[in-house]
This record gives sequence, C-alpha cells and structure tokens, in this order.
Amino acid sequence: MKSKEYEFTLATAEDNEAIKNLFEHTNYKSVLDLQFRRGTDPFASFMQEDAGAVVMLLKHKITKDIIAMGACSFHEVYINGEIKRGAYLNGLKILPEYQQILSMMPLAFQTIQEATQSRTDLYYATILQPAKNLQQIFEKKRRNMPIYQKQCLNTAFIISPAHSTKGLHLEKGNVDGLDDFYEKHLINYNLAPVNRKMHGVCDEDFITWRENGTIIAACAVLNNQSTKNYFLNSYNGILKPLSHFPTRLLGLPAPPKTGESVNNASLSLLLFDESVDIPSRARFMKAASSFAREYDMIMIGLNDTDPTYHAFDKMIHLKYNSYLYTVNWGEVQNINNRPIYLDVAYI
Repeated sequence: MKSKEYEFTLATAEDNEAIKNLFEHTNYKSVLDLQFRRGTDPFASFMQEDAGAVVMLLKHKITKDIIAMGACSFHEVYINGEIKRGAYLNGLKILPEYQQILSMMPLAFQTIQEATQSRTDLYYATILQPAKNLQQIFEKKRRNMPIYQKQCLNTAFIISPAHSTKGLHLEKGNVDGLDDFYEKHLINYNLAPVNRKMHGVCDEDFITWRENGTIIAACAVLNNQSTKNYFLNSYNGILKPLSHFPTRLLGLPAPPKTGESVNNASLSLLLFDESVDIPSRARFMKAASSFAREYDMIMIGLNDTDPTYHAFDKMIHLKYNSYLYTVNWGEVQNINNRPIYLDVAYI
C-alpha cells in the first residue's frame, strides 16, 4: 500500500454509512466474536460525547473508498485535582482486507494530533488485555510514534441484575444533595468527570444510599444502546458449549443470542464515601442492579487503582479486561497517585 494513494480527512455526517460499515466489519479473532458498535448513527454518537469528538478517515484519493478510521473524543476531567481537557483515543477501525495499513500508523497519529492538540491537556487510550500484539506495538518506543504509558488494569465487570435490594433502603430519582456528593468525591480521582451531567442520564436514573440523611453511595442506570452497543456474531472454540449452558443457575447472566445486540445497561457514575467498606460496596452494587431488571446484564467499569475494584471478589461476575494508557507526544505528562476513574460508558 502506497501512502500517496490515500489521504486522511475529517469525517462529516455524510460519512456516517461508511463509518457504520467499518464498525460492522472490524472483527477480532477470539473465542467470543463480540463487536463494539455505535448504533445506527455512529457519527452522531461521537459528537454526543462529553465535549464532542474528532473522527479521522483514511480515504482512497481516486475512488473515495473509506478503509480505516480513528477518533478522539473529548471530556472535561479532573487531572491531579484540577479541571483539564482529556482526550480519549478510540480504537482504530480497519477493513480486514487492508490490515497492511498499520504501516501508516505514524502518519495517522501525526494527523490526529495536529487536529486535536489545541483541545486537550492529556491523551489516554485502552487496549484489550488479550491483544498482546497491539500492546507490544504501542508500548515500544518508536520513531514518530507517541509514548504509551501503562497506568492500570481496567475491567468491565458483568453481573446479572438482582431481584431485590436485599434489605438496603435505596432511593431512585431523589437527587437532593447529589451534586454536593459528586463535587466532594470526583475531585479525588484522575480522569473523573467534573460533574454528574453525563449524556443520556437524567435525574430519574440516579440511585442513592443514605445514612442519617447523608448520601454514602450513588450511581445511575444508563442505557446507551442507541449510541454504544455490543453485537454478538458468534461463540467459538471453548465458549461454544457456554452458549447453551444455563448460566443463570450459577448467578450469571444468560448467554446473549448470536446475531443480536446485547441487552445491557451500566451502573455509571458509581461512587462511594470512603467510610463504606468493601463488603458494603458489593451489597450496594448488587442491590442497585435490581433497578435494572429489564436488562439481561449489567456492566460496571472499574480499574485496579480503585478500592471498589476488590468488591467483586465477593460477587459472581464475568469480566472483560483492558489496559489503560496515557499517551504522550514529546514530553511525558505524569498523573499523580490518585485512583483513576474511567466510566465504562466513556470508552
């Protein structure tokens, strides 16, 4: 592939079908062929990110065929206790017949940096844990490539919704004092949003746990399947028998059906007062999931710098692991040792 035959361009709404095609034809060879998609209008879904996004396309100069894309979504976040502009580098999408395009990655990174550097203070990205080849590519220092610094293990925990709150007195839709709760706690994390105004979440979605009138835990049930959905193509290898196994008897979600999008929601904006112990955090998450019984499974995103991560040692769950990296061009910007917050709905 000759780079002079291709060009990088910024996407517009007119490119929506081509972007949709890239999401639907990017597969990862694994025992679970699960595609991450962005609904029927992926370009709009990028623009609905916290502070918008830049979507970069690779086009053939003559045919105008779109063969690859990358995107950078912007978020106002806390970094080292200050409000900064964060930029999440979304995974590269390449049509299978053009995998040799990886040789153009330095130019792709240069192009997206030039288009976004005025809008961000810190870039970050995730790479799936099983993708060892990609980790090796990005972790090694290379000429004309940014430096990827591994920060933590990021996990999407998957649980089956509970049938009841199991003795916990939780409230849904009562946002009295909620802004103060989030203002107090979000600043203690790196990459945390600066408030609870996440796209797709309204006041009615919030669940609170109060002791003597004071909020000690909160989260929101978020259904963002219209903008970010997971489509299951097939079970392969050792997972084939699992598709017919009665997993609900083990307390796990029922296996999703192939050829369909997964009916899931997430417990987003999940935070606890530091006084809440680990077993109580597990009880709250399970109890809060009972407000989302219409979904087949619930996702909760946490990383291993967060104390709540270890609450899942006491819960029946499945998990999907990735690594979180900060991405630096030139001088490396360090983040301090505050725990990292990265909501599953933002990646």
